[in-house]
Amino acid sequence: MQGNPTINKTRGRPRLSPNGLDRELRTKQVQKRKQKSSRQRVEMHKRQQEKLQRRRRKRLQKQRLKEPIGRTVRKRFKALRYYRHWRVRHSEQEAALRAAQKHQVSVSTIRRWERLYQEGGLAALIPKPPGPQEVPFVVALETQFLVVALRLLLGWNEKRMAKELAQRSLAKISHTSVGRIFRRYHLPTRTYHAKARSNGVSKIRYEKKRPNQQWHIDFAETKLQDGTTVIIVALIDDHSRYCLRCEVVPDMTSETAIQIVQSAWQAFGAPQEIVSDNGRAFTGVFQDSLTAFGHALQQRGIQHRLTTPYWPEGNGKVEAFIKIVKRECLKHPFASLKELQEALASFVSYYNHFRLHSSLAYQTPVSRFLGVASFQGHGLAGIPGLPQELIDLYPPALSVQLHSVNRWSVKQHLALVTLSC
Repeated sequence: MQGNPTINKTRGRPRLSPNGLDRELRTKQVQKRKQKSSRQRVEMHKRQQEKLQRRRRKRLQKQRLKEPIGRTVRKRFKALRYYRHWRVRHSEQEAALRAAQKHQVSVSTIRRWERLYQEGGLAALIPKPPGPQEVPFVVALETQFLVVALRLLLGWNEKRMAKELAQRSLAKISHTSVGRIFRRYHLPTRTYHAKARSNGVSKIRYEKKRPNQQWHIDFAETKLQDGTTVIIVALIDDHSRYCLRCEVVPDMTSETAIQIVQSAWQAFGAPQEIVSDNGRAFTGVFQDSLTAFGHALQQRGIQHRLTTPYWPEGNGKVEAFIKIVKRECLKHPFASLKELQEALASFVSYYNHFRLHSSLAYQTPVSRFLGVASFQGHGLAGIPGLPQELIDLYPPALSVQLHSVNRWSVKQHLALVTLSC
């Protein structure tokens, strides 16, 4: 009698699978022995773990994150679930306050996370790296080389370099970027302090309201290549810092000072007062005794003001101009008096019409003296001492014509401004 073929005749536990998987599971698992360890292996393992941790920290620093993104998203989502749990039972304000206190964030942060999650889900909770998302501004290599060349040739500092490049339409960069270029190419710089040494004496800076109200006169010595000593006389307008006269004379006497001042007021008009130091060319040894220079000013109706002895700050505007001339024009001694005069004439033209003055909010002196606009987009035109190859690389966009400065143009400007002091 045949049995029913559908009935399983095997006794015991039925097979798990027809391919003999149960037989494999019934086999005895052989336990592996622990790997022998030594101090060298332990130290190597720890070094590998520390190396891995350092890589993770560097990766987070590169991404500008404090912790992995997944951990941050989980914390934020957990805070949102806690916030939603209490929002069903209490008011929204109390729920946000509870969630903020539990997760040590602000109430506005909890609400911001809730708004982001409603708009974009979990992907919106991913922290964004701080700082600009766009490509940072990179100074062109050509601009960097121009900054280095002008620094080595002219010695401009960071702020003057940035203002001059922008005014001349050569580049538009900040003075901090210029400073980074200086450090990148190892150019020496000097730290300028906003407040100078005062020795307990307060310094009051002043500025006249219009041109030809006050002039400053002073002189300084320099030497030629053969050792001959010559004197440079400078005459500056107080309001505009416009250089009225800058001449080379063999010696400084009262007659020399009179000739220079007379030529200046014949060309630009007479001032109300002139400031000078207590040199023998300007004042006598005895009190209330006028020299020939004082008599000439008195006959013209010009008031003569003297600075306090041993206090050059009283005549600081012309002192600053002489310092600029020595630093930017008289870098090397000249061979002859004629070369020195030509160099000074070229520098004075550049100083009056092209050089931006920091005390005038980076305007040119002629723009203050005549009330005209400063040159713009003129490339490297007007700067003395630059190689011609460099000037040809940056030509002016328009033709540059110097402003005509004489007593008639000054009178026309004075007719348009108030005459109050």
